[in-house]
Amino acid sequence: MASGRVPITLIILIKRVVLIFEGRKILIISLTRTGSIEYAAALANKLSKYNPLIISSEEAAHIFDYVDYQLETYSGKLSFIIKSLTIRRQIDKLLGPIKMKHDKLTIIFPVFHPWNNVIAQWAKKTNTKLVTVIHDFKMHLGERSRTIEKLQNDLILLSDKIIFLTKSERDKALKVRCDLNEKTFVLPHPILKTNLKNNMAHSSQLKLLFVGRISKYKGIELLLDAAVDLEYDVLTIAGQGDLPKSKNLKSSKIDFINRRLDPQEIEKLLATHHVLILPYIDASQSGILTLGLDSNIPMIITDHEGLKEQLNSHTAIWCKTDSEGLKQGIEEYANNPQKYRDVKNRMREFKKEFDDRWEMKAKELFSL
Repeated sequence: MASGRVPITLIILIKRVVLIFEGRKILIISLTRTGSIEYAAALANKLSKYNPLIISSEEAAHIFDYVDYQLETYSGKLSFIIKSLTIRRQIDKLLGPIKMKHDKLTIIFPVFHPWNNVIAQWAKKTNTKLVTVIHDFKMHLGERSRTIEKLQNDLILLSDKIIFLTKSERDKALKVRCDLNEKTFVLPHPILKTNLKNNMAHSSQLKLLFVGRISKYKGIELLLDAAVDLEYDVLTIAGQGDLPKSKNLKSSKIDFINRRLDPQEIEKLLATHHVLILPYIDASQSGILTLGLDSNIPMIITDHEGLKEQLNSHTAIWCKTDSEGLKQGIEEYANNPQKYRDVKNRMREFKKEFDDRWEMKAKELFSL
């Protein structure tokens, strides 16, 4: 070891010991069982240098590198009603000792859960700062729920800071509630990391991929319509949800994996297809997009403001939100090997810049 130098691992260890001695400053509470758990884990990982406390639902605890406490949530509507009757007492019992030990605490809600509002009321009562991440100010096509939107709006009012993942989504909120301007911030979706990278060489017979939860707003029917007259090797549609009722489903070139996939399965799909397609009809941002970026798979993405904030014009093919636009994007990759290679190269360059910008914004936002 060079004279006068302290190993970086020792510096990190010393900082964590100091944080524990002074009291940890961040408490991440993620009670969702499946929705956006990858985002919650990625946020926790990005903030790991600050040694956050983490409370997770039992079902999603495995997705985090570590958790301090696991909370049993519910398994159905009846279970939710019964457990909701006692959740306030559970929160007092769990969070009271944490607050006593770590007084200068900021609670972060990375994802929506109905019990967040109960915890938010506890935070106000105990003078604990509260930061809430809003993924979608208005719910997506086919998933609208007045109850959930009412709970989310109430939570926004109780929060000290509100994080939006894109400026376009923040602007939607401010059009409705301009008085929120001072406490709203934009912190992009962190890049979801993959272990396998895409090294597929160009081919005119593309292996096409859609991956993610299947819902009406995801535009699967547009993609199926676009593929009808195209020459390609295979179109894989992978994810849990109700498949659309389309005559185009019968093609022998379409491979369905209709279930929830684990991260390793998703990584393998990203590494073994030429092009990832995001044919969304409605979108504010996308975690799948960040997986595609990290795995270095060329993408075709429908032209929505929030999605374009996550990349730039050179790191994907952007198309109109219709079947013809998707078809043209697929043909452009198939017929233009140089375009395919250029996009892969530019994705690598973009990714290098992204993490540094994210770290600077997070440090300022959380006053760390």
